[in-house]
Amino acid sequence: MPALNTDVKFREVWAWSMYDFANSGYTTVVITAVFSAYFVSVVAGNAPWATFAWTAALSVSYALILFTGPLRTRTPPRSGSSSIRRSAA
Repeated sequence: MPALNTDVKFREVWAWSMYDFANSGYTTVVITAVFSAYFVSVVAGNAPWATFAWTAALSVSYALILFTGPLRTRTPPRSGSSSIRRSAA
């Protein structure tokens, strides 16, 4: 079975790959730097426990993704469409 459907062009896969690459960097910076500073200073009011609370929340969420991710990837989409296939419209 081929990795891509025959009607999916390499150019389309390349474009989505570059979008994902660029978006991942932006999301990482916002979550680790910008929102962290906002949480500590505004939400928690510069409390001594604020940085630890933010770090613990991120650690728990990453652990959940780590352990539940493989369970999700074993389950095929219900619609029958491939996750790489996007509509051109």
